[in-house]
Amino acid sequence: MKKSERDLIEILLKNVINMHEKLNIMIDFMAQEMNEEEYSRKFYKDEDKLVDIDKNTYETMCDLMGTGHIPFMGIA
Repeated sequence: MKKSERDLIEILLKNVINMHEKLNIMIDFMAQEMNEEEYSRKFYKDEDKLVDIDKNTYETMCDLMGTGHIPFMGIA
């Protein structure tokens, strides 16, 4: 299904607005005493999640990618 030009512009504008919101949260984090958990909760909204994964599993995957034993596409 081919998207109309209007749909593509709407998607682009939503992405720009989302990026702007995330930048504001990061600026607030740097300007205030916001702990990491509060920052993560504000920055990573539920609608942005592609998959639900716990923090330990995520960190393990990052460590495995960092060692070169498993490439990124192997995890993806």
